[in-house]
Amino acid sequence: MPYVNFDAGTGDVSIGGISQTLRPKTFLLAQFLAERCGQVVSKDDIMAAVWADSIVEDQAIFQSVNEIRKAFTGYEVIKTHPRRGYTWLIPSTPQPQSAQLPLSKSTETAPTDIASGNNRQNVMLSLLLCAVLSIAGLGYWLSGHSPEGNTQPISPPESQHALLVLPFDTSQLDNNMHWLRFAAMDAVITEFNGQHNITVFQPDDVLDIVNRSSAGQNAPTSLFAVSAATLIVDGQLSGVPGDYHLSYTLYSRQSQQHNVIHATSLESLFSQVAQTLNARLSLSNAEHELTFEQQFNNTLLFNAMQLLNAGDAKSAVSFLQSAIVAMPEQADAYFWLAKALMALDDWQQALTVLEHLTSRPFIEKHRLLYSRTLYLKGSTLLMLQSETAHATLNQALLAAEKNQDWLYVAYAKSMLAQYFIRQQSPAAALPLLEQALLYQQMLQCPMGIVQGHLDFVDYYLATKQHAAAKASFQQAKRLVEDKQLVKVNPLIAVYTKKLASI
Repeated sequence: MPYVNFDAGTGDVSIGGISQTLRPKTFLLAQFLAERCGQVVSKDDIMAAVWADSIVEDQAIFQSVNEIRKAFTGYEVIKTHPRRGYTWLIPSTPQPQSAQLPLSKSTETAPTDIASGNNRQNVMLSLLLCAVLSIAGLGYWLSGHSPEGNTQPISPPESQHALLVLPFDTSQLDNNMHWLRFAAMDAVITEFNGQHNITVFQPDDVLDIVNRSSAGQNAPTSLFAVSAATLIVDGQLSGVPGDYHLSYTLYSRQSQQHNVIHATSLESLFSQVAQTLNARLSLSNAEHELTFEQQFNNTLLFNAMQLLNAGDAKSAVSFLQSAIVAMPEQADAYFWLAKALMALDDWQQALTVLEHLTSRPFIEKHRLLYSRTLYLKGSTLLMLQSETAHATLNQALLAAEKNQDWLYVAYAKSMLAQYFIRQQSPAAALPLLEQALLYQQMLQCPMGIVQGHLDFVDYYLATKQHAAAKASFQQAKRLVEDKQLVKVNPLIAVYTKKLASI
């Protein structure tokens, strides 16, 4: 087992024969953590010990940790415990081979329920946040790469493919998730690290390459001229916690391919991206010719998602209808066509699409999509004032609970509450509203929380509690303003008008 030595006189730290000179504060941080090897040390304790004489932000820790990790690439030096702190993993004196580091509480198995599912998502989000804050300090590293004005391509080690993943477009996400622009890029890159059949540009190289691009040359294809990349990934993230979507384009020097991926968590989303790209990289040119139909369909879905994100549901309908014609068993296309029709208030046509989808045998292979389709169908039936709405929404709720699809559990409970409010049974609606809001809070979904407060406005209006209705509306409005949830503004306007009449 390697061990670490510190030389306070020179600022040198050596591990397994590798010696690096660290900046003074970084040296102190490493030494402070190493003295508590195996223990979880909080950020507050680190700040008090290392930066007690100065006022700095948490980013200083992230940058120093990143510097240590980069200096000792190949060794797992520091472990991050999201929201808890850091653990130094390499002892400062030789230890018997049988010695083991103490396990932290974070290694204990969590119960399998919504809390554990949310914790896993929070772990992923916190790790990504650490990544993006570390990337924010990459200017420190970029200064040593090459002289200004040098436009020679950055050449990776020779391999069959060299993949360049660009920072993601996060403009469609809630304002509090825009940090995923760089963190998502880093997460996808991490999925490929350690693979021998492909070279992947690391985050600092990506930023260096982007900076080398000529002024005004922002198209991804322009980056081929300043890098040795053979493939470039450019993507857009959208959705909410529990329902994420990635529309991306894979560029080569000769062509481009589009794809859309849906997932309930960011971790799953990035894993799917890696799997899809790996499948693409393993195909020969001849095999690519055989996938023309699928690529054409992917392009139609990609264009539809771009239009839906831009708020143009009417144009999206045409692309989705074409995708269904091209591949009649493409379940996603039916689902998104129904959502687009619902956005246009074309409830009867949406119901026709949903009934067709739920009756087709291929939907049975898509358990998650099937339960979500049931929710859309139940919601549509409710809007059409059908007597079967309640039974369909209950079916959707049971299916979502079985799939542990907590976002749609919240949606189904919220819609069932609306059903009882419309049936003038608000007492039956109250527990459903409380549970729906709790799920949205646990998912940390701002738009869902806003909808939860607005649902309570409907409940309080139905029970003649006008003061409480106004209070719930103000909670929703404040959250919209704080999080800059501009997509919810039309809904806020609707409720403003409702409350103005009382």
